[in-house]
Amino acid sequence: MKLFTISDKIPKEEQNKINDYLQYKNQKIGVRKSLDVLENYLSEKELYEVKKIARKFIDMDTVENAD
Repeated sequence: MKLFTISDKIPKEEQNKINDYLQYKNQKIGVRKSLDVLENYLSEKELYEVKKIARKFIDMDTVENAD
């Protein structure tokens, strides 16, 4: 599954929010907020694919930890 295909499911204004969140100084919070938005629009499989791709660049275990 490609990110572009997945991104077509997200409204433009929500994509803009995600872009803003990913610019946060506290990257952990920014990624969490981005995932919250994605959960509203993607299936579990699609969300899994996004997280799988993200794991190549960031420590998703730290991000997903509720602490």
